[in-house]
Amino acid sequence: MSRRLAAVVVALAIVGPLAATTACSSSGHGGSAQAPDTSGNATGTTSPEEIIVSDSEVAVGISKVDDQIALALNTLPDDQAKAKAVVQEVYDTWYGIEGTIKQNSKDLYLDMEDGLGAVKNGVDQNDADKAHTGSTDFSAAASKYLQQWPGQSASSTTKAP
Repeated sequence: MSRRLAAVVVALAIVGPLAATTACSSSGHGGSAQAPDTSGNATGTTSPEEIIVSDSEVAVGISKVDDQIALALNTLPDDQAKAKAVVQEVYDTWYGIEGTIKQNSKDLYLDMEDGLGAVKNGVDQNDADKAHTGSTDFSAAASKYLQQWPGQSASSTTKAP
């Protein structure tokens, strides 16, 4: 019996970290996304974290995510199912911009991811306070990001000094 327990512990030690690494944001969308080329045609299968868009697209996307989060928070007290659907829309928007954010600032990317995760967990648990805290954390990190990469140019290489 103790050998079985030891085998389970070893198996969990091996599988546990693998499961944790696959639980990142890109796994929550059901696989991969099509990466558009400059003409808008699909060029292949790519992780959202590998898709790079212009800084102006990121700025628009962050604003949209903030608006969607606000809608989810306002909807949660009356209709948790609808709030969950809005959170899925949040992630759909996020997948289109996260690659550029991660490329430009891994720290702020992780802070935004954590905020989004707290929003999702709060909505899933019908915990408005947790969702609100996540929203605040996301917005704070997004604001810092936009101070460095304001999105005033169509170039994805525009960076603040």
